[in-house]
Order: sequence, then C-alpha cells, then structure tokens
Amino acid sequence: RSYGSLYFFLLGIILPLGMNFEQANPLIATIGILSAELAASLPISGIAGFGAYEGAWAFTFSLLGFPDDIAALTAISHHLFTQAYGYGLGGIAILVLLLPLPNKEDVSAHLFRGKAYYLLRQTMIFLLCCGLVLLTTRLPSLAEDKEFSETQLTSQQQSELLTFLKTLPGDILFDSNRNGSFGIHILDKKTAKTTTLIDDPVFHEMYPSASPDGKWIVYSKSRSLSRFASSEIWIVKRDGSENKLLIQSGTFPSFSPDGMTVYYELDRLKAMSFSLTDGKIEEIFPRKKKMFQGRAVVKPRVSPDGTHIAFTSDLPSRWHGWIAPLGKGKPQKIAPGCEPAWFPDSNRVAWIQKTGAKAGSGIMQFDMSDFSVDVLQDDGSPLGHEYFPTLDKTGNYLLYGACPPDEHDHTSAAYQLHIVNLTSGVARQLTYNSATNRWPSILPDLHAEQPGLAD
Repeated sequence: RSYGSLYFFLLGIILPLGMNFEQANPLIATIGILSAELAASLPISGIAGFGAYEGAWAFTFSLLGFPDDIAALTAISHHLFTQAYGYGLGGIAILVLLLPLPNKEDVSAHLFRGKAYYLLRQTMIFLLCCGLVLLTTRLPSLAEDKEFSETQLTSQQQSELLTFLKTLPGDILFDSNRNGSFGIHILDKKTAKTTTLIDDPVFHEMYPSASPDGKWIVYSKSRSLSRFASSEIWIVKRDGSENKLLIQSGTFPSFSPDGMTVYYELDRLKAMSFSLTDGKIEEIFPRKKKMFQGRAVVKPRVSPDGTHIAFTSDLPSRWHGWIAPLGKGKPQKIAPGCEPAWFPDSNRVAWIQKTGAKAGSGIMQFDMSDFSVDVLQDDGSPLGHEYFPTLDKTGNYLLYGACPPDEHDHTSAAYQLHIVNLTSGVARQLTYNSATNRWPSILPDLHAEQPGLAD
C-alpha cells in the first residue's frame, strides 16, 4: 500500500510534465523508488535523509529512461513532499498531545484528540497537495522563461556578416526562444535581419524543415519542452500563410526529396511517414527489427535516396548514433553520440560526439562505404559545444548551433548559429544574442526548378 501511494504520487508529478503511464510503469517506478529507499538506509545518507536518496533516485530513473531534468526534479520534489508529510504529521501529533484538556483521563478527551488530529492531518494533506499541483504546473513555465538580449555588432562586423550571408545559396531557417517561447524564424541573407515565421507565446514551435521547393515548412508544436510532452506537426507556407495542423501526434518532421511525404518521430520509439497525397500514415522503423522494439528511436532522418534511416538510440546504452536500412539488412552502429544528419550522397552522415571533443562536443563524419570517421567541426572555447548539425542539399555547407563549454541544455543554453563551407573551410557565426538558437538549415531558392508540394 505504501509503495502504491508513492507510485501514484510520482504519476501526479510527471503527468503534467508530458510523460505518460507507459514511460513510468509500476515496474520502473518500483525499481527507482527502491533504489532511493535503499540508499537512504546507508549509514551516511545526508542531512535529514536528504542527499543519497535524491542522488540514487535521479541516477536510477535516468538509467531507466527518464529525461535527466525530470529525474532530478522528481528526486527532489517527491522526497521533499514525503518528508514534509512525515515530519508534519509528527509535529501535528505533538501539538495535539499538548492541547489543554480538562481531564486527560476522560474518554471524551481522547476522542477529541483523535478527531482534532484527524482534522489537522487531512487539512495538511489538502494544503500540501494544492501546493504540489501549483508547483508541478508552474515549474515548466518557470524553467522556460528567459530574457532575450542582442549583441550590437559594429558597423564593420555587420558589413562583414552581410557580405558573407550574400554568398550563401539561401536564407537560414531555424527555431529559437528569442521571444520567450520557441518559435520558427528566418535569417534573411540579403539584409542579415531575422523575421519571425511562427511564434505563439502559449506554444513551442520547433524543428522546422523546408520542402524541396522551399514553399512549405513543417514543424512540431507543443505546450511543453519536456521530451515526453505531447506534440503535433503543423505545416505553413513560407510567407506564414495557410498555417494548419498536419499530424495530431508526432515531432521532428522532415520532407522526402520529392516533397510528397513527411517523416517524423513518434513517442521516441518509432519513425513514421505521412503521405501528403492521401494522408496515409505508416511506420517505417523499427517495424520488424526486433532489436529496436521498445528502444529509443530519436531524431530520425531518412537518407536522400530513401533507402536508410539515421537516428539516435539508447541501444546499447544512452546515447548512440545508428544507421539502418528501411528494407532488409543489418543496422549499423555509428558510435556513442547523437543527432546524425545525412550528406546528399546518402553514404555519409554527420553526428555529434562528446568523447575526445575539445569543448564538450564536436561534429564528426561517418562514411558507410569504409566505416571511416573524420572530424568535421570541433572548436574550443568560447563556443565549442556543437549540436544540431544539418547539411545543405549540395553537401558544401554544414550548419549547426554552438554554445559555451560550461553550458549544454538544449532548451536554455545560449546556442548561436554557425555555418562552415566544407570546401573552402571558411566558417562564420551567424547570430549574436542570449537566445537558444537551434536546428539551422538553408532554405531552398523559391525560383529554382525543384519538385515539391503544389500550391
């Protein structure tokens, strides 16, 4: 009964944060809670039981698949509430025993004590529950609030940036929390000005991807930044018109080369496809590949030739980059790391690797033909923590975000957009602000002859 109540209390914390029953089933919860309880039973467990309990809880739940931020949040809030409840009941009992009663031996006095104790206990439980509800519903918004500031470039720096941008084949599409919540923005290569395409202050619009003809953009839309929060996929014209819901459940969308299919991630477990011609939804991975059943399939990207898929998984442990054929064939593990992105030749991928990087992480290249690994981009301070890699359609440009080595969080760190010409080696920082700027890509030229979604 005790562990059952602890389990339902845990659900009360995580459900408002976007997780569901499957991600915190009773078995996972029992293992996590037991590990924390055992840690608290050690000879040295911290002050008033705090310390070892939280550490063991956060570590175990993280290993069991909880996001690191939610594992840490539940470790503190869960234990704080149960400790406050226990100590509070003890304090109430002492107060009740100290109540001045006319006759301590009178049976009615004992009944009065019992009723007073019960009333105070229920009142305390009610107030603590109200406080917990307010805390769990407010914490996500508190964590997501962020002030934005722009670094003013000198006239020479601004001129140099504008000159560089004009050499690019298109504008830069990206997501950013520059206005508070995440929204979809475009950096104009002709003016070096950033314009907002979609940015609803109530929602987070993220992971934009342009159609091959550059006329349409798909993106995900969610109320929370939690990894497990429910998310929808929307589609909008490049000018911001005809913004409409496309898929009710999914995230991290991308277009097929012909512009008639949208690939996306579902529940961090599957890669799906959505046909823009008939609305058909189909699972494309893992399907019958048993080794990935129940395993994470995160940030999936289908190769330009449509034969393979690259993704991040917790197999064999968190996190590894993988490449797998969409038909028959054996999946290929790249290396420890995440966020693989295809080159246009469908034979190479760029991915993020932390081990051995100069300042927290770097961008590597994996060649499927000979399994070779090369460094694509790996800077040191001040902005050496690279993430969110994307290649343009020619394979000449690598785009990414980078932040200081002492930061990492993908929803709050000051990631700045960068681009490097892989042919000439010329690199350039594109944004200079305090926002979290992510997932940059080059928008196709609207006037080019390319396949795509018809008007």
